[in-house]
Amino acid sequence: MQEHRPTVMGLPRAAGIALVATAISVVIAVRVGGQTSAQQPSSLAETVFKDVQVLRGIPVDEFMDTMGMFSAATGLNCTHCHASDNGTTWDSYAVDTPLKQKARVMVRMVTALNKDSFRGVRAVTCYTCHRGDQRPRVVPSLTVQYSAPVEDPNEIEAFPARGMPPADKVFDKYLEASGGAQRVGALSTVVAKGTYAGFDTEHAQVPVELFAKAPAQRTVIVRATTRVRSRTGAASCCRILRNC
Repeated sequence: MQEHRPTVMGLPRAAGIALVATAISVVIAVRVGGQTSAQQPSSLAETVFKDVQVLRGIPVDEFMDTMGMFSAATGLNCTHCHASDNGTTWDSYAVDTPLKQKARVMVRMVTALNKDSFRGVRAVTCYTCHRGDQRPRVVPSLTVQYSAPVEDPNEIEAFPARGMPPADKVFDKYLEASGGAQRVGALSTVVAKGTYAGFDTEHAQVPVELFAKAPAQRTVIVRATTRVRSRTGAASCCRILRNC
């Protein structure tokens, strides 16, 4: 996926800023007003989607994040594992395919590795072996071995270094720099516009709009040439409107 403007958290800058602002508002609600404690817990994946056999017992938003992890780790997209005709009905996503069955085997393998070798810590993921390719490489790369290390400014450390402050202190410092909890807590609604380009737009820049309201309400609208794609809510379920 390509972005043609500065990004925040992998989204167009305007959309990313809106998401950050919404997240801060949710944190304020928890730390100042305690209002989010009355919210209902997220639905579990197996109660929303059909034929969930392995990734059970996790919220829908975590389930969707896991799907994204599969895609990023293997260099594939939804239609590779799911039925290729899933543009006609959502039921097609529940159809079993050979790749989906293989993915379940891989999930069980990774779960067992983390449980038996890393005390249950999520130290091994799909990306550990796949590195963006459908088939893990067996022979080491001499280029990697003998060339200068590649520095990726977007690389994310899975585990924070020792001595780093806890997340609460980081949020507290940010809130203080932003004018205090009361001022930031008053921010409840954000509307942002930007541009987006990806495989689903054939890498053409298209307008994107984001509407966010605390707590936990978000709609993202991507206006492509032949269709409008909207994503609403924390679970980011997609709705396709063709010929718009």
